[in-house]
Amino acid sequence: MISTRRMAREWALKILYQMDVGRCSLQEALDPALERLRMEFVQRGSRTASGSMAEEICLNAITIHLGDTLPDLRLPMERVLEIGIERIFEEAPYWQEVKLERALKTRFPGLMLNPPRLLTPLPESRLFPPMQETLDELATHLAQLTDAERTRYAEFVSYARTDLPRLLSPEMRRTVQTFMKQLVAERPITDVADWLHRRRREFHREQAHRWRKVATMVQKQTGDWLRTATFTHKLVTGVHTHQQEIDEAIGALSAGWRLERQVAVDRNILRMAGYELLFLPAIPVAVTINEAVELAKKYSTAESGRFVNGVLGALAARTGKKQDLVAAQHTIEGNPQEHLVEIAAEPLHSATE
Repeated sequence: MISTRRMAREWALKILYQMDVGRCSLQEALDPALERLRMEFVQRGSRTASGSMAEEICLNAITIHLGDTLPDLRLPMERVLEIGIERIFEEAPYWQEVKLERALKTRFPGLMLNPPRLLTPLPESRLFPPMQETLDELATHLAQLTDAERTRYAEFVSYARTDLPRLLSPEMRRTVQTFMKQLVAERPITDVADWLHRRRREFHREQAHRWRKVATMVQKQTGDWLRTATFTHKLVTGVHTHQQEIDEAIGALSAGWRLERQVAVDRNILRMAGYELLFLPAIPVAVTINEAVELAKKYSTAESGRFVNGVLGALAARTGKKQDLVAAQHTIEGNPQEHLVEIAAEPLHSATE
């Protein structure tokens, strides 16, 4: 399974290539690409075993609503959203119960439902647990949010609890209609109230299991989308903002091969990895170089992997990250023994466009 960061690098490369070769502006290239990326994760919801459109409906609604969080998304907010999504879906059986109650009152007029409703809405403390003296994971992450992030989370919770039941209403009605047909077919002559109470409980157990599966899928795909789209956005906007500095650093190491003479794919791989090396110190050098080499092997020429490897090795050495190059030598597939510092000392070259 491809990692979210590798997927983000592939998407960022495509966007940077389009901006470079197609002479597109940042927004002209970035916005449509991020929308296609979002839809890729939404469509994953339709490839599940639930037998309904619930996952796809929820993923579409949630990812649209959270799209404006991508530029400034921090890890605590990401975790709060993932946990919050899981807990919001704990209320889904209650949304289904409301539909069932209405159907039962219509189909069995005059029949007393005892109790009228078996489930209740989710308590607020499940979505906003107190932060003092608690071991709750959600509360721990909530405590790390800024005021603006807490407000954004509260808006998301309010939206999800209002709009998801509305959007899921057709799916829930179909589920209830199927159940009502079963009830009509098996309705006993006596003890109708006891029989109905038992069947309602069976229905809710089945629905609770179903919505746990839906929640798991939606939570995972939303989390993966948040990580992928956020890193894609960071890479593209970072390269765009610092392109002059990155180009100067790379150009000084590409002896005899100016950036404009390099293969366009190689050039943008180097820009993206150069941004990571120069401006994202939390990412290990070995990871950045390895990922760049893999992208070059996949999307460029036969010689590109070695060329990208050499330039980035030299850049890492020049920026004072030599200690990380030793670790990096073991990560370059197909060349496990070759030291990147040695590679960086060789003349650098690449095919022309």
